[in-house]
Amino acid sequence: MADGHRGRIRDRFEEENIDTIPEIYVVERIIHNVVPRRDAGKVSRALIETFGSFAKIIDAPKSELLKIDGIGEASATFLKTVPSFYRKYKLSKWNDSKIFTDADTIMAYLEDKLAGYKDEVFAAMCLDSKFRLIACKTLFEGGIRSIDVNMRKLLDFVMNSGAERVVIAHNHPNSDLIPSSDDIHTTKIIYNVLHYAGIHLDDHIIVNDSGAVSLVRLGEFPGSPTMI
Repeated sequence: MADGHRGRIRDRFEEENIDTIPEIYVVERIIHNVVPRRDAGKVSRALIETFGSFAKIIDAPKSELLKIDGIGEASATFLKTVPSFYRKYKLSKWNDSKIFTDADTIMAYLEDKLAGYKDEVFAAMCLDSKFRLIACKTLFEGGIRSIDVNMRKLLDFVMNSGAERVVIAHNHPNSDLIPSSDDIHTTKIIYNVLHYAGIHLDDHIIVNDSGAVSLVRLGEFPGSPTMI
């Protein structure tokens, strides 16, 4: 009977758009792959009843997931990797698009780069003189106020990459896209430091789950007029 139920769930995902499938079955379909010998339906119901939704399950601390009967170390770890898989999938689509000459393209890329992070993170895109992507890396977590530590990491990364142009970005995971006074102040410091090193800061992008904004477009610092 259990095998028949699993088969019906599997068939449903093959035949229907996932948008029409209730979240409990989405959770159950995932659980089938990580707890094959348990009653996946029972485990899924316990997860939904405890956390309330698919998103809240994925965002829950691993320690809380482990409290659910049927969820072990391997399954909890797998659930926590779902946002990373999604981010990797999105970024993989950019493999053939490595020239970034306008803010809209850069914002779209950085939305994918920072997708799924629930803590504030800071990233830097390193470009050559023709706006070709050299490297993009999430450098640290937390607010951008720790400028002494963060600046060293940023400069090391940029200088080692051989970049001539840089775009920095950070996310506002729990707030709107309006830049704070600290965001603006730090941007200007980074702009000046990179300028003295012979590297141009083209833009600072802020992203959240609803979109992205460019500080250059907002008029907060000069940046690169070619990207507006």
